[in-house]
Amino acid sequence: MLDFLTLNPEAFGLEISDSFLRLIKLKREAKKALNLASWGEQELSPGIIDKGELKDEKEFLAALRKLLKNAKGETLKTNHVIISLGEEMAFLQTITLPEMEKEFLEKAVYFEAENYIPLKKEETCMDFEVISNREVLVTAYPENIITPFLSCLKEAGLAVRALEIESQAIARSLIKDGEEFIIIDMQKEKVVVLVYSQGAIRFTSTFDKKDNKLVEKIERSLFYCKKENPKIILNKELSFKDELTSRDLSVEVANPWINVPFKQVPKISFEESLNYSVAIGLALRGIQKYD
Repeated sequence: MLDFLTLNPEAFGLEISDSFLRLIKLKREAKKALNLASWGEQELSPGIIDKGELKDEKEFLAALRKLLKNAKGETLKTNHVIISLGEEMAFLQTITLPEMEKEFLEKAVYFEAENYIPLKKEETCMDFEVISNREVLVTAYPENIITPFLSCLKEAGLAVRALEIESQAIARSLIKDGEEFIIIDMQKEKVVVLVYSQGAIRFTSTFDKKDNKLVEKIERSLFYCKKENPKIILNKELSFKDELTSRDLSVEVANPWINVPFKQVPKISFEESLNYSVAIGLALRGIQKYD
């Protein structure tokens, strides 16, 4: 199992999806100021990763090495990385527990999670996030899905310090406060929809981008919200905003830098930065742990 809690301050973020690899490296310029140090994107040929499962390790490794070599900005000087994988193979569950001492929490979470996750404990890579004194958000992947990725990353000389699902990273990037939001992330072939409430992800789902009932399915996600008309954050493909607002939905354009206190304007356009929301969230996790 990965050590999900111990991060090196020099870790960069690496998003792994079916279509792209993207990285972001932030650096600290002053006590509270950050700057964008390195960034890059590498397209993946169809079939290398299929619905979150690594199918061609050789081609994946070649693409990863190319990304690391050709990253824009500063040359990467660290091999420590925080990665994210897609939602397709992940399990996400909020669990309510009795109040207990912190020292007993981890054992209780793993014991209770067995009632929700249809995998044996020894076949699962699991992480959890404390939401309140009684609630925890559990995320898990099958071990056989993660192992090939870790093997390739190790062969590329990278040391993985943490693993998240992409929804966790994108929420950290796009949400400034603890209000209730729906995030719609428009990706190349799919749409990820997540509901964020009371400091944590409460619901997430992935839809086919070509689904002719996509808007209706997004509207059903409102059922997981406590507010009658929660704010929707739209990431990428901003033309989709008109279709949502025509249904009297409250929509705002995502700002992936909202939680990054820049010392200077990053050398990347705002439109391009929307593609890096997940990688930015991963890079922020490392900085926040360092703080």
